[in-house]
Amino acid sequence: MPEHDQKPGEDGLGKAPKTVSATAPTPEAISRAKKSADLDGPLGQLRNTMEVTLSSVRGAKLPDGGELVLEDANAILAIEPKDFTWAHAYRLEKLVARIRPADGLEFEVDRQIEILKPLDPDVQTHYRTRFDTLKQGFATESGGKSGNDLKAIETRYALDLRSLLVRVLNDVHWKSAQRYQNRITLEKYTLRVCGASGLLAALFFAALFLIGVWGWAFSPYSGIILALGAGLVGAGFSLLTSEPIPLAGTSLEEMRRRTGFSFMVLRIGVGAIGAVILYFFFEAGLLDGVLFPELTAIGFAPVSLGKIDVEALAAALDVSKAAAGLNAITKEVADGLANEGVREAVAQAVRDNVEAQSESKVTLFSKPLGAFVPNADLSKLLVWSFVAGFSEKLVTSFLARVEESQSTQTQNQNQ
Repeated sequence: MPEHDQKPGEDGLGKAPKTVSATAPTPEAISRAKKSADLDGPLGQLRNTMEVTLSSVRGAKLPDGGELVLEDANAILAIEPKDFTWAHAYRLEKLVARIRPADGLEFEVDRQIEILKPLDPDVQTHYRTRFDTLKQGFATESGGKSGNDLKAIETRYALDLRSLLVRVLNDVHWKSAQRYQNRITLEKYTLRVCGASGLLAALFFAALFLIGVWGWAFSPYSGIILALGAGLVGAGFSLLTSEPIPLAGTSLEEMRRRTGFSFMVLRIGVGAIGAVILYFFFEAGLLDGVLFPELTAIGFAPVSLGKIDVEALAAALDVSKAAAGLNAITKEVADGLANEGVREAVAQAVRDNVEAQSESKVTLFSKPLGAFVPNADLSKLLVWSFVAGFSEKLVTSFLARVEESQSTQTQNQNQ
């Protein structure tokens, strides 16, 4: 309830004040604290600014119809802070623009036009041109005028500025709301893309693990399945690293189209199909060379940390030096080791065993990194499939290349 409408003996809440102890907060203090908390933030700051502006308007001469506008503005300010919304704030700001004092109109129009610059540069340029035209026209028309003639020109100029200010505010409010909605939409889209990309990556590595380690081969389709998985991961990575959609200057319809679920599925599907088509390129032999995989050789290889120096290991196993420490071994074993022929046979057996282990690339002295990893040809297939899913133009460029080659061969045959 506004202060001038309060009844005698009532506080701002419409109730008679209660007697409280010296340490307890009064109802007035509680009301002021609640109102202050409700007015924190940009919305409260805008409301306070409009209230200050209206205080300078009250008592001043208003333009035609200004009394009704002022009444509407006061009614909006009378709304409780907890019920005050941005819709009220935008309405209030446009009402204040229609009765704003003439001496501050140029500054306010200039300020609002500058606010439009990051929201929509083209619209901002349009209003800037219109504002400059108004100022130049006023300067030309008012030159050498005085008295009632000058006053009439100033009044008309103030009306033009207020009209321009209302139009600028309409665009500022709409562009700001549009940008806010775009930011919310883009945040939801980003979460969906992150979730989808993480799921695709998990499925791909699960398939790689099942095929390579557990041997769950889906023959003869294991290669296609892995290529498809790598293409899906590449498409998801492309979505994650794509150029951000600008918040300003993008319409709500365009933002919804570019961040919709159907667009994401379409982009991932294109990447998956591209990876599968590239697999058939390799299978048909249309792409060959050291950079491309040989599909008949794709598979998994055991992990190795490097070759073992067999001779150095065998030389280190000097059995004769260990014979002196064999007191706990039976005399027969000790006598056997003392024989040069037996020692040579044991050393040769060690050499043969170490050579076999080394040729199979299985480390003896370090904990292995894993049982199997993709071999060179499978790695090439996965890399190219990932690139095909990441780049929408890779497979189309290969298709154009094949089409051009086929066209050249046809021309040569006709000649």
